[in-house]
Amino acid sequence: MFKDNPLLQQLKQQIKDSLPTAEGYVKSTERGFGFLQCDGNKSYFIAPAQMKRVMHGDRVSGIIREGDDGKQSFEPETLIEAGIDEFIGQVQFSRDGRPSVIADHPMINFPINARVNKGVIENLGKNDWVVAHMLRHPLTDRGFFCEIKQFIAKADDQFSRWKATTARHHLAWDAPSDLEQYELLEEGLQRIDLSDREFFTIDSESTLDMDDAISIESSANGWNVWIAIADPSAYIDTNNELESVAKQRGFSLYLPAHTVPMLPRQLADELCSLLPEQKRPVICCRLSIDPQGKLLDSTRFFAAWIESKHRLNYNDVSDYLENSSAATWQPSTEALVMQLNELQAMTNARTEWRSENSIIFVDRPDYRFSINPDGTVADIHCEPRRIANRMVEETMIVANIAASSLLREHFGFGVFNTHSGFDATKIGLVEEMVQQAGIDMNAEQLLSFDGFCRLRRMLDQEQLTYLDLRLRKFYSYSEFSATAQPHFGLGEQCYGTWTSPIRKYGDMLNHRLLKAVILDKEAENPLTEELATHLGECRRLHKFAERNMADYLYAEYYRDHLSTIETQHAQVFDVSRGGIRVRIQETGAVAFIPGTKIHAIKDQLNCDADTGRVLIQGECKYQLGDDITIKVTEVKSNGTNLIADIVS
Repeated sequence: MFKDNPLLQQLKQQIKDSLPTAEGYVKSTERGFGFLQCDGNKSYFIAPAQMKRVMHGDRVSGIIREGDDGKQSFEPETLIEAGIDEFIGQVQFSRDGRPSVIADHPMINFPINARVNKGVIENLGKNDWVVAHMLRHPLTDRGFFCEIKQFIAKADDQFSRWKATTARHHLAWDAPSDLEQYELLEEGLQRIDLSDREFFTIDSESTLDMDDAISIESSANGWNVWIAIADPSAYIDTNNELESVAKQRGFSLYLPAHTVPMLPRQLADELCSLLPEQKRPVICCRLSIDPQGKLLDSTRFFAAWIESKHRLNYNDVSDYLENSSAATWQPSTEALVMQLNELQAMTNARTEWRSENSIIFVDRPDYRFSINPDGTVADIHCEPRRIANRMVEETMIVANIAASSLLREHFGFGVFNTHSGFDATKIGLVEEMVQQAGIDMNAEQLLSFDGFCRLRRMLDQEQLTYLDLRLRKFYSYSEFSATAQPHFGLGEQCYGTWTSPIRKYGDMLNHRLLKAVILDKEAENPLTEELATHLGECRRLHKFAERNMADYLYAEYYRDHLSTIETQHAQVFDVSRGGIRVRIQETGAVAFIPGTKIHAIKDQLNCDADTGRVLIQGECKYQLGDDITIKVTEVKSNGTNLIADIVS
């Protein structure tokens, strides 16, 4: 009799209106309850019954209730912004055959009722991968409900996870379709025939799209180096349909066991690839390096034909030059022996020059997954950066520097990579950290190009790992720019790339500008602000896809080997309120060590994210850069996180 009593309803509404309110983002937990995270680090408990009305990531508002025990809890009332809109997931079916989708998200583990869009023609089965779109939310309608709008892969497809990863980031899974035939464009270029010069390529054994070849000789003034770069723009004009495809993709995507090329495979892996004993059109530069490693002002760019004489790989060349006991390969000609020795000497000189005048990269290993035919991980290989890798890297860097300088001086525009060093809005914190470390540099110096480079050299040379890792959080992001601006991270006043036109659309644009220089023609700036933003977003999505795929494979590998992998070495690279994150040196995987596994007494432990240190009873126990021994003990069932214990 009281259910529809208007006076009772009015009284309830008045009580509700008198309660405090809050707004924030929903954070789910594995145990069914959650929290409302408000601005200013304030949070409120959300009971399991209330969590059924919201989803992780939702921005909501609602009321705060206080229980008899004095503890506060949050009840959601209004949806401000949904946590997910379009999402990737796997299909499930109820007993009566109605479909639902479980989102591929570590904090969303319940099925969302679904309908299938008429455009999906595949016969969906259990655990098939799909793209779904949210239609209803409990705070606005009758429960969660979504529409399956796109099929991705069957559950038993060995590459289903790869396909889901590319779909999540709106990236292509297949190579572009080849044209029926390819013809060289009439560009008016007079290509110099260098078929007799002994060029060679150095790549990974599995590389198909070989886009750079090198030839080198010593001179009285140091070295003369020829760098020949594959020329896909010789087949693709600006009105070609492949131009639009390359522009949209931006880059080739490199996932473990699967490459998604920017260009069609026939073009990327055959017609343009600098295969041995095959005549290929290239853009070539001839540059001179003095004995101290400095680039001289005699660089020349020209179009050419070359015929690579040797296809080499990093491991064989490194084993040979490092006199490794594992060496089984020997150069086939005396001329190649001489060239490899000269290239090594040039690389050493160039590295020394850059270490004093620019910035060099700290050699970090690469990690390679071996994938079984069924898509599982057979092994993870740690591959150190060796001399052959550095030889190619240094040669391409100096070629890019030479091309960037030419475009800046000739046109005043091009496709340049820029990096402005530290985030100017946080320079006060950077200044404080640097001075606390005993380095006498002020904010103005730290924001300057010369000051940033000087600090970077100091961090590397004096191995100030702790300070280095703290400062990395304050770096700005690299960007594409039509005008030449400094690249602080490389220590170069001007830097753009042209040495990977098969793999990077921006490099193909720079090729066309270099051709205009060679022909002494005018050119228009190809990099609009819109295109620069697009290429930056493509690069960001590629990095996310590569990282997501690696995280999944790491989780699969450790899940299968928890009982057999003993202790491993790791370095602390992040400290948060809840614990520390480490990178495992043997595999490259990231693991999390919760505070409860660092010290049992919570009140005595302080994981200080601001200083990057872990304090126990006020004393520093661990800090950024520390090398520790760990053992992975758990792979989280709702995600790809590895949980580890500290062994020593």
